[in-house]
Amino acid sequence: MGRLGYIGTVRLSDGRAAQLRDARPRDARALTGLLDAVAAEPGSGLLMEPGQRSVSDWRHLINESEAGFGRLFVVAELGDELVANLGLRPASNPASRHVCDIGLSVAATARSLGLGGGMLELVLEWAAAQGYTKATLSALGHNRDAVRFYERHGFVHEGRRVAQFIRGGQYSDEVLMARPLITAPRP
Repeated sequence: MGRLGYIGTVRLSDGRAAQLRDARPRDARALTGLLDAVAAEPGSGLLMEPGQRSVSDWRHLINESEAGFGRLFVVAELGDELVANLGLRPASNPASRHVCDIGLSVAATARSLGLGGGMLELVLEWAAAQGYTKATLSALGHNRDAVRFYERHGFVHEGRRVAQFIRGGQYSDEVLMARPLITAPRP
């Protein structure tokens, strides 16, 4: 568990096709650039600050997904440029092994074209096939575009943690969201 095992394509609204594939260790440098750029945007929805994670940090996370430690790491390319990533990891508590947590980042130049939604649906389909019954994520409270995006993809609000994070000297709320992947029986 940790590889999709094939390359997928997401047709974008502008007619281009983005290639989706499992991340490889050699993607770590491009991934660092992508995430540093997203983190540097005004009002960024990422918790990390630019430069906070190194190439070797990302290479380590990619290697974990390749080794099958319950993680999935998918990237999207437009031409030769890495423009998005989506990570999935199992919940850490053994009583929540049916839950996966996801994180998604898309370069500013590739947003609003259907790429993020295509990646999200592909990965959630994979997660359901692996036996996960619920996907969770969090978004910063000020990142209304991300919250609306996830709502359009079936995520519902499960809670809000007020002033949970400090980024750039400002407090940010954490919006907790989830989506059922299959209908799970209620206890």
